[in-house]
Amino acid sequence: MRIALFILFLLSVVGVEAAGFPVLVYHDIQPGPVSDPFTVSLKDFKKQMAYLRRKGYKVISLKQLELATRNRQRLPEKTIILTFDDGLKSYRQYVLPVLQQYHFPSVLSIVTSWADGKKVPKEYKNKTLSWKEIKKLDSNPLIEVISHSHALHASALSNPQGNQKALAIVRIYRPANERYETEARYQQRIKRDLQTTSARFSAKLGHGPFAISWPYGHYEQYHINTAQKYGIRIHLTLDEGPANTKYFPRVHRVLIQNKRRSALFPELVTFRNYHNRQLRFTEIRLAPFAGKTANEQNKLLSRLIRRNELLGINAIVVHPFSKNGKSAFFSNRQMPVAENILDRVLHQMLVRNDIKLYLRIPLSLSVANSGRLIKQLARLHFFQGVVFFGKNKNNRAQHYSKIIRYHRPDVKIGYEGVNKSVLDVDFHYLRLRPDKNPDLTPIRKTGGRRYVVIDAAVNTDQKTIIRMIKVLRRNGIRDIGYASDQYSSNKPDVMAIAPELRKSSHWRARANND
Repeated sequence: MRIALFILFLLSVVGVEAAGFPVLVYHDIQPGPVSDPFTVSLKDFKKQMAYLRRKGYKVISLKQLELATRNRQRLPEKTIILTFDDGLKSYRQYVLPVLQQYHFPSVLSIVTSWADGKKVPKEYKNKTLSWKEIKKLDSNPLIEVISHSHALHASALSNPQGNQKALAIVRIYRPANERYETEARYQQRIKRDLQTTSARFSAKLGHGPFAISWPYGHYEQYHINTAQKYGIRIHLTLDEGPANTKYFPRVHRVLIQNKRRSALFPELVTFRNYHNRQLRFTEIRLAPFAGKTANEQNKLLSRLIRRNELLGINAIVVHPFSKNGKSAFFSNRQMPVAENILDRVLHQMLVRNDIKLYLRIPLSLSVANSGRLIKQLARLHFFQGVVFFGKNKNNRAQHYSKIIRYHRPDVKIGYEGVNKSVLDVDFHYLRLRPDKNPDLTPIRKTGGRRYVVIDAAVNTDQKTIIRMIKVLRRNGIRDIGYASDQYSSNKPDVMAIAPELRKSSHWRARANND
């Protein structure tokens, strides 16, 4: 009997872990019409909280999550956590009265330098909470006050072209000497910020922060390791998908914005769109950027971004190395640099196209200490996934994965083809050559998530590519793309291929069971 009960307990815990749960993040809440994308109207916020109560959601605190995770206790059905970033006065003025109406606990993250009245952004002047106000809120048992860093809620130069990246992950580029911040100085900067925010908490609130909400959701494994030294145990991120106890102490969150109005709120808290999303992607090389002037590169990049918009893709696979694998498109000391353009291209596509960024990395890099090259690639660039290809000699895929995941803990790892020696993969990347009657048997036999890319040569007729997309869609292949996209010469023709690529596959979607 005891064994049976124990098994039932484990199954209930595993069930909660498998399903995951939503953790919402808000910023500013204001009455009346709002235009800022990160500001939610008070009217919509009230509707959203009423929805949670009406649908039976159980709002819990971070410490309840921590206790349940460490003791393997079952989380309540329909668990949800409410978090509010930036430490704004609107939390006390508008949010708190609504939460108190339902007795909902919440998490408030503050930027300690802003609470000190220093380095406050122009748009937040006179809008941030004072330490006196924060201390009063901290005494409320339904409010958990945590850190949002001391002064990392800002950005700095990340490449020679002038793009900015979040301070928490950027290796600052110095135009004067054309060099990037060293890893030692970067880590010292992060450590100093954690040390300072912890000290300010202790001085003003009488205790250090037990959790941190990373600005813009960006962090690395170094941050988690170092934060532990200052008593910071939980890390709120913006990693995609539901929160899950298996990721703890990392807690995924979903951003609630003005454009995501109350009508879309049920889809956000159930992750219906996330679970049902079908990837449409292209695969590109960066050779067309090499040897061009800055003005020519900007025009080409604008053309690429516009093309991505017209194609309707939501992901892209980029080659960071040349076709022969002997030069790179990013700054490094291991191999020649064809053009230092990768960070610029990735940044612009992320900001302007809002698409997922994947890098296609060969396992046959013929340079001494290729691990250093991969480390440089990972530490200088932001991306959400990688595709390894080639023979996995000496377990290079595992070695590279470990390096990449240190800098990008939530990165999705895929392998081109089906290789049983590469065990820890999030998806399989399957190439399919154009054929009138393609054999889809190997694809169907591959378990797990499958990204199927039509391996089209430069001279492949676009009608063939379109026909292949139709075949894959009609056979229920969920995630479809093609290679290589010749964006510099509009091949295949964007107006011809876009209508077919934009269509959904005949795939059974998950229902909204809320």
